[in-house]
Amino acid sequence: GSYDGMMINASINDKNIFGSGKTLGFSVEASERSMSYDISIKNPAINDSEYSGSFHIYNTTSEIDSYDETDAQTYTLTVEKNGMSVGAGKKISRHTGAGATYKLESVTQTDTDPSESNESYITSSITPYINYNTTDDFYLPRNGSKFNSSFEIAGLGGDSKYIKNINTFKTFHSLEKSFDKDWIIRYRASIKILEDLGQINDGDSFYLGGMKSVRGYQSYAFGPDDTNETPYKRFAANTIELNMPLIPKAKMRWGVFLDAGTIGKDDFTEITKAGYGAQLEWFSPVGPIAFVFANPLNADTGDKTSSFEFSLGSSF
Repeated sequence: GSYDGMMINASINDKNIFGSGKTLGFSVEASERSMSYDISIKNPAINDSEYSGSFHIYNTTSEIDSYDETDAQTYTLTVEKNGMSVGAGKKISRHTGAGATYKLESVTQTDTDPSESNESYITSSITPYINYNTTDDFYLPRNGSKFNSSFEIAGLGGDSKYIKNINTFKTFHSLEKSFDKDWIIRYRASIKILEDLGQINDGDSFYLGGMKSVRGYQSYAFGPDDTNETPYKRFAANTIELNMPLIPKAKMRWGVFLDAGTIGKDDFTEITKAGYGAQLEWFSPVGPIAFVFANPLNADTGDKTSSFEFSLGSSF
């Protein structure tokens, strides 16, 4: 079954609020296990220059279940984050941009397990980043690549003290010229590294499993499941898909995929998992809708598996 239940990602944007050229946006992502809201104001070209600016206010809440074999009970760790961020960027070339974002965030962790302690802390960080994008379409790229890299440095005040490096690469290749078919090979890779500079909390940890890493396993299937466990500081995941048309006039497509990922507290080899399956996509008037049917490849006894996921608003 589906651990997260139905996942919905929706957003509303006014790209020229009050004729100012600024973008006002509101987005929400919701499932049975998580909820997030984001209100943003963006200026894509400050004074008609190549510089951009942004401001965000957000709230996220996620629930992570853990099973205690000692008393045969399932407990829930709830992580709530309230924060704001302000950023500035510059367009370096046609396909490349760079910038930095400052974030101030309040985090509260509560656990239904009476033996675990609840925590509250503040994260104050700055994140330099660089983006590269040559894809030919926003929702359904057939050719091109995307690369994003960021270094979050926490410790500018607040409680958290760490460096978090996140790198994501996506590439798309159409097979139409080779096979005269509207087939697309899609590949995604992600590497994340967290280094301790004095204090890392559970809310800073990486997790493996679910729609965004390895399908066939539940979201948060692998990672710390209580407030006393050591955070996981290494993460890597790969996905390869063959995407094909199903009903072109209805903008429906389907595909097969293979996911593989690894996670660890101090290295990349502590836990390695893989999953495979098929996905049905519909590019509907309200956004992309995906139905995912997945199977784990190397599940062990006690692993949190998931055979079906549904999402609205998220693309590859």
